[in-house]
Amino acid sequence: MGMKEIEKAIIAFQEAEEEEKDEKYEILLWQFKIAIQEEAKVIVPYELSEEEKEGYVQTLSEDGNVEGNLRVVSVGERLEGAAYFSSEEEMNLGEETDYMLMKIGDFLEKAYMDPMANGVVINPWGDLFYFKKGIVMSLFLDEPEEETSPTQKRNTKEKEEDQKRFHDAIEMATELHRGKQDELTGRPKILHIMQMLQVLEMMNASTEQMISAALFDILSCPGVSLSKIAKHFGKEIASDVSFFAENSSESWFMKKVHFMQKIIHADRRKGMILLADVVATLRVINAEAQRSKGLYWRFAKVSPNVQAVFYSMTDDYFSKWESDPDISPVYLEQSDLFKEIFVICLLDEKNKCMYQVCKDGTAHIYTKKRPLWFVYNDALPEKDLVQTIPHKLAAGIEKVWAGPYIRVHDQDFDEQKYLLYKDEKHMYYIDIYQRKLTFLAYDALKGNLLFQMQLATEDSNSFLVEMRLEYGVEISLGKIFVEEFGGPEAPQKFQEFCEKNGLEMKVVMTMGKE
Repeated sequence: MGMKEIEKAIIAFQEAEEEEKDEKYEILLWQFKIAIQEEAKVIVPYELSEEEKEGYVQTLSEDGNVEGNLRVVSVGERLEGAAYFSSEEEMNLGEETDYMLMKIGDFLEKAYMDPMANGVVINPWGDLFYFKKGIVMSLFLDEPEEETSPTQKRNTKEKEEDQKRFHDAIEMATELHRGKQDELTGRPKILHIMQMLQVLEMMNASTEQMISAALFDILSCPGVSLSKIAKHFGKEIASDVSFFAENSSESWFMKKVHFMQKIIHADRRKGMILLADVVATLRVINAEAQRSKGLYWRFAKVSPNVQAVFYSMTDDYFSKWESDPDISPVYLEQSDLFKEIFVICLLDEKNKCMYQVCKDGTAHIYTKKRPLWFVYNDALPEKDLVQTIPHKLAAGIEKVWAGPYIRVHDQDFDEQKYLLYKDEKHMYYIDIYQRKLTFLAYDALKGNLLFQMQLATEDSNSFLVEMRLEYGVEISLGKIFVEEFGGPEAPQKFQEFCEKNGLEMKVVMTMGKE
């Protein structure tokens, strides 16, 4: 396969226009490198002594193992090269010669070491091709790598151009933000941009996203226009910069209102950049708050309770990308930073519950009996009844308390059919199959399916969670279903439960009856 590709590359080089010669020659050399890796074989004319000939049977199916010399042929004046043939047909075009099969790499190595050869001659009896000995060495020194293949030269060139645009964007941002400070943290503005780029890199952002982030707040700088940005970086980048632009004359509050609107309307591409902006800011706030041991808030330009309201909202809206494999780790970091900065965790050991109290005035409760966070509107316990604990400890307790529920919840999804009720006319079941929960109604006499109400996988999950939160982990799922939905009113009970908990059902009437 490798030798045929070399032949094609030689023909393409020979027939190429002058301006294409360099590119075609690189492709030819690339094909040689591939052939060396694949250990492709060539027919090599050899000069054998009479003694060597007596013990050597010429064949094209085995490698030779004699110590003869490569056949060196002349190519024009003062050029002599070690030869090989790409096929028997090429070999038979000229004078008879002793020959053997050799791996192309072994042949090229011998050719390079042969003092009589200045280079390599391919198919010397026909439409020959010659290259100098110096090229032979390069084939071994520069082994091919897929990403530098000549067939990918265009992509490589585009990557280089993108990198240049990216570096140009950083240089422009550095120059225009020189001497400017971040409105909230007071740090040099360019440091915030660099932090954003590092966060975006964690999310495997594209070069276009990195350029847009570098120019994130560039329109606030004198002498910068969208037409100038479009000219240097393209219309898409200019559109991004326009989308992210802030009105410098607005108050902090109105800027954040408009920021929330951007999150709401952002697609994944823009959402990643907005998330990077938030994480970069929260990282600095958290570091400064810890370094100053809480004194940071005394001098903060915006009070913690006001900031907590804003960042609580961003946490909620960014959750739509929580399941995205690229974005999820950064979203979770954002959520953790928010809790570390704005949320206090309290533990009530006696009653086996925890509280999260946010600086925005909201509170949530998490209990061992119901291991999910719920909004808590009642008065908090007295200070001497609870203790403040670190967030990492709270997360650990959360996992321990949730452990039995998680294990049982996994078992609840085992495929099984549960009988709810049966009389002379009807039979009602809940069926769990392929992680979907379905209510089934049968005609007791004929055994025909009358109708079914099916929940999607996500709603089936929520359904079973609600069951366990209500009944605990000790009782079997079958008993829970009978307790909750048993009796002749089973269909109505099931439907009411789903409506109450916001679960969407797909109802199928198989016989036109309810």
